[in-house]
Amino acid sequence: MQIGDALGLYRTLHANGPMISGELAEPVPVSERYVCEWLANQAASGYLAYDPATGKFVLPEEQAMVFSVQDSPVYSWVRST
Repeated sequence: MQIGDALGLYRTLHANGPMISGELAEPVPVSERYVCEWLANQAASGYLAYDPATGKFVLPEEQAMVFSVQDSPVYSWVRST
């Protein structure tokens, strides 16, 4: 299972909107350093969007359908493959 899913990082981003690493690290049992690295990796891979003006990351709706919206038909398909 992917760390963003296992720790609820995708769901937290989707529920709260744009966040910096410190904000995202607060509700999960993971060091901010690791959350920062995960965010950078996810943005570089195109899973998250990054706003350099604010330093915040966001989970776009298209990705939310796959990673955090549990009643999405795509969410179910991803977990069954």
